[in-house]
Amino acid sequence: MADRGDTHYHVPNLNSWFLFSSFLLLVTVVWTVIDDWNAEWKHYQREFRELELERAEATMAELEAKGAKETAAELEAKVAAAEATLASRAADLAKAQEEEYAAKEERYRIVVEGPPNWTSFREFWKMFYDEGAVVVASTYAKVGGVYDFGFRHDPDHPLESLAEYCLGCNTNLNFPQRIDMICKYLDEYQADGLLINSIKSCNSFSAGQLLMLREVEKRTGKPAAFIESDLVDPRYFSAANIKNRLESYFQMIKQKRAAAGAAVH
Repeated sequence: MADRGDTHYHVPNLNSWFLFSSFLLLVTVVWTVIDDWNAEWKHYQREFRELELERAEATMAELEAKGAKETAAELEAKVAAAEATLASRAADLAKAQEEEYAAKEERYRIVVEGPPNWTSFREFWKMFYDEGAVVVASTYAKVGGVYDFGFRHDPDHPLESLAEYCLGCNTNLNFPQRIDMICKYLDEYQADGLLINSIKSCNSFSAGQLLMLREVEKRTGKPAAFIESDLVDPRYFSAANIKNRLESYFQMIKQKRAAAGAAVH
């Protein structure tokens, strides 16, 4: 490119220096690779690899000579047998777990209002299992529709059916309707009481739950308890706190039973 005279440096000279420096860089890179390849220890490394390969080939030839090398079919048969054994043991384990759950004594039957704690789900529900508590009904399942109250989707009237579903969704019901639902479950499933799990991240559920708790206790005479956690934020899950509240709640149910039994006698 011709120098127009309006640049700070002479452009042809710059081009020449750029070409020279690029060539010098290329030579340096090539020399670096060659020098690294010819490093003294690389010769020993290549020699060791050759010796290692020769030794492996000699061992393989010795095994083949002794007939110790198994055919692919034999190996596949052994793998299949091992997988079958593993599957049978998995079935035995599942059966043992089912028998353990079946043998676990059912001590308490409760209705739960609110979603479970998903961030520590196993630890959360194991507290109930350890106490022998069975959740016989849950309002959280009614977010997907109150099918046990007769609602069904109508493919011939999809929009009307969708509107009816939205009206029946648990979190879209008013408080009297939600309280009626809980009281119905307590009676229908012969539950011992109500447990409310109030979560921080869903006001559709948590709003008004204390009011519902008091009204359900008033109408049914059955004990209710209140715990707090969250759907998505693990900071709101305190295993020790929840465990203490559950133990106190189940003790309260036990005392209610004892008092009812004493009144009968």
